[in-house]
Parts: sequence; structure tokens; C-alpha cells
Amino acid sequence: MLLSRSRKRAGRLLSSDGQRRARGPGLAPRHSSTAPTVSPPARRLCVAAILLAIAFCALYAWQVRPIFLSPGMPPGERGLLVFKIVVEMLFAFPAATMLLVAGTYLFARRRREPAPVGDGSLPPVAIVYLCCDDLDREAVESLRRLRYRGPLHLIVHDDAPGGDPRVDRLARQMAGDTRLRFLLLRRPEKTGGKPGALNYVLEKAGHLFEHFLLCDNDSIATDPDAIEKLVARMADPRVAVAQCRNVSVEDGRACAVNRVLSRAVDVFHLFLSMARRHGWCPFVGHNALVRASAVREVGGFTPGCFADDIDLTIRLNLAGYRVAYAEEVPFGEKHPPSYEAFRKRTYKWSYGSMQVLKRHAGTVIRTRALNLAEKWGFFQFIGFYTLQTVLLFYVALFYLAAPFLLRREDFDLAATVVSGTLIPPIIFLPVIAFAVRHRRVRSLPAFLTTCWLGYGAADFPTARGTLDSLLGRPRSWVPTNARGTGCGGGALLAEALFGAALLLVPLFKFPLLLLSPLTFVIAAKFLFIPTMGLVYRDEEDAARPAPFRVPRLAAAYASVVLVLVLLSAHPGPSARGSVEVRGKELLVDGSPFTVRGIHYSPWRPGTGPGRSPYPGPDLVEEDLQWVDRLHANTLLAFDPPGHVLDAAARHRLRVLHVFWIEWPRFGTPAFAPREAEILEAVRSMRSHSSLLGWVLGNEIPSWVVEERGAARVEADLRALYEKVKAVDPAHPVTHGNWPNTRSLDLRFLDLAAFNVYALWPPEVVARGYGKFLREVLAPTVGDRPLLITEFGANSLEAGEEGQARLLGSCWDGLLEAGCVGGVAFEFADEWWKNYSNPKLPGAWWDRVEALDDHATHDADPEENYGLLTGERRVKPAFAAVARMYGAGTAGRPGAVALVVGVISLAAASLVWASRSTERRARGAGLAAVAPVPSGAPLASPPK
Repeated sequence: MLLSRSRKRAGRLLSSDGQRRARGPGLAPRHSSTAPTVSPPARRLCVAAILLAIAFCALYAWQVRPIFLSPGMPPGERGLLVFKIVVEMLFAFPAATMLLVAGTYLFARRRREPAPVGDGSLPPVAIVYLCCDDLDREAVESLRRLRYRGPLHLIVHDDAPGGDPRVDRLARQMAGDTRLRFLLLRRPEKTGGKPGALNYVLEKAGHLFEHFLLCDNDSIATDPDAIEKLVARMADPRVAVAQCRNVSVEDGRACAVNRVLSRAVDVFHLFLSMARRHGWCPFVGHNALVRASAVREVGGFTPGCFADDIDLTIRLNLAGYRVAYAEEVPFGEKHPPSYEAFRKRTYKWSYGSMQVLKRHAGTVIRTRALNLAEKWGFFQFIGFYTLQTVLLFYVALFYLAAPFLLRREDFDLAATVVSGTLIPPIIFLPVIAFAVRHRRVRSLPAFLTTCWLGYGAADFPTARGTLDSLLGRPRSWVPTNARGTGCGGGALLAEALFGAALLLVPLFKFPLLLLSPLTFVIAAKFLFIPTMGLVYRDEEDAARPAPFRVPRLAAAYASVVLVLVLLSAHPGPSARGSVEVRGKELLVDGSPFTVRGIHYSPWRPGTGPGRSPYPGPDLVEEDLQWVDRLHANTLLAFDPPGHVLDAAARHRLRVLHVFWIEWPRFGTPAFAPREAEILEAVRSMRSHSSLLGWVLGNEIPSWVVEERGAARVEADLRALYEKVKAVDPAHPVTHGNWPNTRSLDLRFLDLAAFNVYALWPPEVVARGYGKFLREVLAPTVGDRPLLITEFGANSLEAGEEGQARLLGSCWDGLLEAGCVGGVAFEFADEWWKNYSNPKLPGAWWDRVEALDDHATHDADPEENYGLLTGERRVKPAFAAVARMYGAGTAGRPGAVALVVGVISLAAASLVWASRSTERRARGAGLAAVAPVPSGAPLASPPK
């Protein structure tokens, strides 16, 4: 056979790197000095994109380094972070390219290359029209109107099983047309899909023409002189394909969604024009004039390849040929007529892209037939669907798995919000650039929204096609534009519920993710998939019944919305729910809880504990408004009255309730009244919604331990612990220990709590904060959580800026050490009047009793630990804590309302779409077009 002999001959002529060594008739050596070389602008653009992406990756790696290198991270968590980081770095390369391509297209000078001039000869040309039960009479009529002064054939290949009777009628009508030489072909074995059909055409009719204009069933000729312009492009013997500029052609039966989406055909010009100037220009499979001898030389089309156009492009490139982009020759193309056809096309393209990657990626990397810019362009073009598949897995892991595995410390709030805001515009930047340059800005919002819901929601067909091809699952080639009955309702509903899960899982497990606008951009496109299945159906399809019941889908949406509305009153884990210690984790409502605490003492200047009444609700409310600005989720307070817990609940704060204990009396009969007070307080507050846990005293003095012995102190503390647990078994109980008494065996406590400061004791300074926690305190903790109940520095010794810096370093250190959080010390200056002052200025810790200490603010370090002054003036430490705590405790009711709104909007659009479709179906039924009689002419012959 002709093509089999051509493949054998091509195999002998191609060397190991795919470069042709022999010369064709009248052709110069493929890689001689006359071969096209990469232009300096192309090289600069390619290198700039690579360098920009590498710079982003380097900065990003440096940013996440502390998180990734934190010790003690479980393997599953580390593996998830590795995947997240790698994917985000990988996407930096196409993003950088897209950014530069859009900018170049927008600001480049408008220049039109002069049309090439041939030698005056007009070789025989064939118009090859392919159809498979999808003959488009408008397309055929437009092809008949093409003018060409040389020999011209119209070859129609009908691949429909049993033959399409409409094609037979066409053949009878074309029999009397003397201008075109008409030929109808039908192959006996319909294997290999479109490539197999083209090989059959070349085999049976290839001797009739030198070039052939390849047309799909929906190809609409818009320029009557297109063939002669394209033949002029073929004057360059190195050009194997002259690709037309595809332009959208509106189908009279197209629905509104299809009419909007069809503009995407026009936008593709941006990529091809930039590829022509700055990289690798592909043949896109139709609306192109192809040199028949070049196709034979490389072995013909590849049967069974779903991306036969890209496959052929690479083989032509390796043989020394190139594709010329004839943007001066527009050629019409219709958008798929239904959502089913669109998803089918997406599946085919993704399947074929992976086929080409598997077959040619290694060769493209090794060959010298392509320069760097061309190789870069090839991988950018063919890797689109592969990256989209990776992105789907990334989204699933990031929104469905990460909330269960990662901690809030693994996310940077600012980076999340900034990236979530910038990524959508970057994705659509080429479309925006095209609209700006061609003055289509007014229609841009509708176009972007429709593309987002249409193209953006094709992730699952893309993933299926990519994975099926990667795993080598055989698939039969089917025509894309054959009109069907719609999409499978089960698949659409499953994808919509996937979108709902992308919102629901973060809502209840990790609300921080909902602060990113990208979350709603990603989730909503899946939620609107059923709506797209209904509204994206052209008139012919709309007259047919939808394949799924709309009431069932609407009921599913309504159920989800109802559940969310009922749960919207749930105040979230920061204000209500169970508290549990499980292993090294502190759980609230079953979710890991990181304590972002503020050590809170409400005393104002001139007052003090033991000398003044506890500040009332109004003053506490004022303070908690400041705490809101710190993004804290926990207060640690000494013997707070009930109104403090009530105010904390209103501000969605948890409370660590500390009982003040006079250690010299502890364990003696004199302590009995205080013990009774403690148990009564536990009994009265144990059911309070804001309670996080109990802290039995703070910092046992070393001399007490030495005087009574460690065993007795441990036994007395254990006895009090057991009495408290007997009254309230639901909340954890601990003790505010400190480095001086770390040798005490307190493993009976529910969690370990230590007060550790940046500048004390000296061994903390010597080892470093995080290292001291890991190497010194962690071994005493065992398998319990470690909580730092006091950390900070005073602004008297460290200075205000130094205090802010030390607070940040302590927080970083305790998170790196695997602590479940910490409590910043202290909310405001003058927190505690210890009724003593330094003896001499500068001798901070050598103090003497001062009974009037509460009356003035003294040069006492104890009175200078505040994030605010006693008069509530902000210190630099306040901003530092607000930054490091971030918004990890973002309010859930607002997030619930936003999620409910998005899902409700999707449900409403579905109901609207169902009614609209029913009305349109009834109208289409009344206006059905009668079939054309067999003897009726296709159209009046051209004059």
C-alpha cells in the first residue's frame, strides 16, 4: 500500500534524532543555513519566562522553608506539603509564560507580515471534507464558494456506519457541478479514527493533488480566495502546513451559552500569533493547507492518535518542515453544539495530548532540530491538559485532605489571600489582553464568566482522558460534534457535590481556606455544572428530553442548603463543643486546636489584685475588643469571674482558667478553704461554652520543692487534680510549670504546660528558644501535648522593638518544637502589682517591698510586659502578635453565610435553567424543520 511503503521509506530516511538526511525533490537540506532559526525576541521571551518562574520558585522555597523543615512533622503531613509545594512551583512556569505572552500581545506593535508570493504556478489542490454522521450543509456550501484558478477537487469522506444518506444526496447534487471535481469516499474498515480516514484519502486519491485543504465537518470558508493565499505560503519548500486563522462562526441554532463560548475560537489567535513570533507553531488539525508529499514522507497520519495534528507537527519538525501561521486567511469554526459534545472534545484532546507526550517528549528534549523556544512552546502547548489533571488532584488534596492533616501553622494567611486574589486574573490574562487589544471589553465579563463555568468545569473529563491515555486504556475515536442527548446526570451531580465538598470541608475543619477568593472560584465552577448541562444545549438538542431529572438535582441542592442553614447557628469550635486531649494534640470539636493565647489581667493603672475589686463587664468588654484585633482564640486569666467567661464567649474566645495558689500553704490544712473555693468554681463553670481547661496554680517556687520534697509536692498536686477531674472530667487539667521545676514528675496531668521566656533562664538564651523546648522540655512531656502558658519579653529590658521581635521568635520556636500553641505574656502593662520595686535603677530583679506599688507605674520589669500600655496605648508588640496570630480563628457564621449563598445561587440557577430549557424545547418542537427531500438541491450553484 502507498502509505505503508511511505512509512518504510521514511524510517530509512530518518536518523536517530529524527532529522531527515536525504533531500526531497527541489528541497534544500532541512537544517542548512536556510533553515529558520530562533529570533532574538523569541529567545528573550523564553529565557525571561524561565527566569521569572525560577525566581518565583526560589522565593517561594525560601518562604516555606521554615514550615517544611520543622522537626517532628508526621510523614503524611510532610508528603502532602511536598506535593503542594512541587505543584505550585510547577505551575509557576506556565503562569510566567502566560503573563509574558499576554503582555507581549497587548503591547507589541501591530505588524502584518507581507503575504508570500508564489512563482505563479497553481498546483492541483483538493478540499478534503471529513464527516461522520454530522454533515453540515452550511459548511459544504461555503467550501463550494471557494475560488481557485488551478485544478480543484472536493473530496468528501463519509465515515458514518452504513453511510449517511445526506452525503448521498450531496453526491447526486454535485454530479453536475463542472467547476469542482467531486469525489465521495467511504473506507470499508473504519479503524484509526480521523487519522485512519485521512490515510485512506491519501491512499485512494493522493495522486490527484499536491496540497489538500483539510476541513472538519464544521469548517466554514469565510474568504473566497483562501486557497490561493495558502498556496502562496507553500512557495517556501520548508512549509508543510499553512494554518489558517480560525474565527468563530455563530450557528443559527446555537444557544446563548454557545454563542458566548464560541468567542474562545477567536482568542486562540493570540496563542498562535505569539507562537509564530516567539516559539513553536502547531498545526491544529483543520482549516489548513497541507503538503501531501510531506505527510507521506513522515509516514502519514498516526491511526488511533487523538491529537494527530500535534503528532504530525512534531514529526514534520523532526524532518525539517515547519508550520506557517497564515493569520491573513480567516476560516470559520463552530463551537461544539452541546455540553456533552464539549466534554467529549475535552476528553479527546486530553487523551491525545498524553499520547503525544508519551511518544515524543524524549525525542523533543534530545533533538537539535528544535531550538529552546520551540521546545518550550511544545511543552507549554501539549502539557496544558496534563497540568489541568494535576491541578484537579491538587485541589482535591488541598481542600479535602489538607484540613484533616495540616496545621494552621502550615499556611501563611497573607500568601493565601494574595495568591487567591491574583491567580484568577493571571489565568484569564490572555483573554483580557485579547479583549483590550480588539476593543471587546464591554462583553468581557459575560465571556469570562461563561468560560469559567464552561471550560473551567471540564476538569473531570480532562483527568479521565489523561489518566486513560497514561494507563494505555484503548479508546475508539468518535466525532465530537455529533449532536447527542446531553450529559449523564449522575456524573454531573457527582461533580457538583464535589464542588460542595470543596466548601463544606474547609468550613468545618479549616475556615482559613475560605478567606481565599480562589476557593469560591474553584468550588463554584463545579456547583454550576448541572446548570451548564441544561443551558448549554443548542436548539436541536433542547427539543430532546434531558437525561436527568431536574427536580431530583434541585432537591439535592436544597438539602445541602437546608443543612447549612441549620448549622449556621453553630458558633464553631472556638466558642462551643468538646475539648479533648488525644496523643500530642489538643482537639476542640474533634479538630486540632492551636492555642493563640493572650495572658489577660484586666487591672488598670492605680488598681491591683487584692487591693481593688475585679474590673466589671464594661471594662472587660473594652479589653476584648482589643483582643479581637490580635486574632487570638484563647484567654489565660487568673480566677476570672463569670462575666469574663461570658464576654469571652461573645468574642468566640476560649478561656484557660488559672487558680491562684499560695504554695507555702499548699498541701497543709490551711489550704482547705482555698481548695473548697477551687472545686466550687469548677462546679459552677464546668459547663460554660468558652471554657478550654483548668490550670492548677503557677510556678511552684524551687524552695518549696526543696523544703517539702518533690514526691510530696507531686502527690499533693495529683490529689487536687483528681478532685477537679471528679467534678469536671470533660476539660483538661494542667499546671503552669516553669524550667526551675521541670524535674517534677507531673505526667498525670492531661497536658504539659510551661512558662518559658526568651531571655530567661540563661540556658534558653544559650540553646535558643525552640531548641530548648525540643531538647530540654520535650523529654519531660512524654506523649502529651506541650503548651507554653507564658512567653514574651518586657519592653524595659528589651526595648519596645526588641519586645516585638522576641515575641515573634518565641512563637516561631514553639511551633517548630511541635507545641500546641502558646500564650503571649501580657495583654497590658501593670498587669500585676507585686508590691515591690527595684532597689536601684537598672537592678531590675533586686527588689524591695513597696506597699503603694499599685499607685504608680514603676521601673519594674513585671509591669512592662504588656502589648498595650496600662492606658491601652498600642506598643509595637501588639502589631507583631496580630501578624503572627493572623486570622486563624476567622468567624464561622460569616463563612457559613457565604457558602450558603454560593450553593443557593447554584441551586437557583439550576431551577431557572430547567424551566428555560423546557420552554425552549417546546418552542423547538413547534418550529421543527422538515427534512429536505432527496431530490431537493443543496443550494443554488455559484454564479
